[in-house]
Amino acid sequence: MRLVIGVDEAGYGPNLGPLVIAANAWSIDSDLSIKSWANELRPAIDCHSRCDTEAPIAIGDSKIVFGATRNLLTLARTVAYFEPLEESLIEILSRLDPLFSRSVAETFYLKEGDWSESLLVAGSHIADVARMRTAERLDGLKIRYLGTQLRIVSEKMFNHGVSIHGNKASLLTYESLQLIANCLNAQSLEQYRSIEVLCDKHGGRRKYAAHLSACWPDWFFEVRHEKPLNSSYFARGCQLPLQIDFLAKADHLIPCALASIFAKWSREVVMQRLNAFWQTRCPSLKPTAGYPVDAKRFAAEIESAVKELDLEPDQWWRSI
Repeated sequence: MRLVIGVDEAGYGPNLGPLVIAANAWSIDSDLSIKSWANELRPAIDCHSRCDTEAPIAIGDSKIVFGATRNLLTLARTVAYFEPLEESLIEILSRLDPLFSRSVAETFYLKEGDWSESLLVAGSHIADVARMRTAERLDGLKIRYLGTQLRIVSEKMFNHGVSIHGNKASLLTYESLQLIANCLNAQSLEQYRSIEVLCDKHGGRRKYAAHLSACWPDWFFEVRHEKPLNSSYFARGCQLPLQIDFLAKADHLIPCALASIFAKWSREVVMQRLNAFWQTRCPSLKPTAGYPVDAKRFAAEIESAVKELDLEPDQWWRSI
């Protein structure tokens, strides 16, 4: 049996809102290639999003699943299949990221607003036939979802991290590897024969060996190759054979695609609070997704409110 970990992020480029990294763990009791999961899981799982109740569970590039309509239900429906608990949103985020309470405590716009909503609404958009179809397909392929962990990096944490690590790509690599370490620590590794870790590339970086060695100083990382589309490493000295790949467009693989969806959903939940906070103070303000061009427009329109609240720049604006 193999342990597979998929990692992806949302919010790497914006000036507003958090950076969110997600990592999920799977076990697979066969030699089925991860590249073939998407084809083998159809029609139960598909990369195209629809919100009708009997539609397949959407797992793919979160930007495509979210789509031009920016309907959060398209993401929440997938999250609700894998995390079907009745907790409030803040409880779900705090369970997936144990450090999220710290972000809430130091992020002014997260202290306000209603967090009582749960994933029940999204879960009601998954018919029993869709649930059974997905569960049966995963079971038939001997693939089992083990859980997801998040790292929600607030603006203040992001700015502090960039100052420590030197740039946002290094911050992303550091936080991603810490999340992978958490996933490994959460598993009983003796039941597996190997570990495969799949990550999206970080800001176009090719070389990760130094970062890997810093995270796991007792392991030796053999560089298999460092190419534009794939940087691959094999770890020696760890409990099990472990291969870690940093891939361009990794979200065409199911584990990374699901991580992408969890990260995007979590970021959008937070962005709803950010927009609502500022719109109560600037009633004509249009919401923002936080990306550079529109972020500058948004920043200009909230300038007077920022001064009234006496906010420091690192509390709400991300350095890049």
